[in-house]
Amino acid sequence: MAIELECKISLTAEAAAQLRARLTVIGAKFHGEEFEQNWVFDRGGELLARRETLRVRVNNHRESGLLTHKRPLVATDERYKSREEIETQVENAANVRAILQTLGYAPSWYYEKRRQTWRDENFCIVLDTLPEIGIFVEIEAPDEAGLSAILDRLHLDRAASKNLSYAEWWRQHCKTERGEPMRECKFAAI
Repeated sequence: MAIELECKISLTAEAAAQLRARLTVIGAKFHGEEFEQNWVFDRGGELLARRETLRVRVNNHRESGLLTHKRPLVATDERYKSREEIETQVENAANVRAILQTLGYAPSWYYEKRRQTWRDENFCIVLDTLPEIGIFVEIEAPDEAGLSAILDRLHLDRAASKNLSYAEWWRQHCKTERGEPMRECKFAAI
């Protein structure tokens, strides 16, 4: 069990390219790019009401995956959020999804993203690209001082950080840009 402290900032394509260059300059190590499929589960809205997340993630269409439970926010402001997160590798993600459904949980949202990851001993930085809503930098650090320091090193504006989840960003997009209820967030088939 770990407490994650993170911030998320929406970026333009140009700002994302500049960030990639700065990551190289500060010595962050690139750990690759993956395509993610994410299933968020709930049971009658009980997890949403408690601001918890239960997710199954698969990278690059593999059979194995990651089961994640995010507890309610521990501390939050408009820029950062902190919450307890429990994750475990699963050998067969499809079977885990089936088990959750047998227990009364149903997929409440499905989303895809492309993720590039950089790390050093103190932080993890990812660039996530989601269909329609764009590119986001997500930074995880051990504490607020570390988070502030990496934001400064990367020339990122703290004020631009929002503590919204991708589900909240997507829900707002569906409502304001499309005038429709929240739906799956998928890349167009090629």
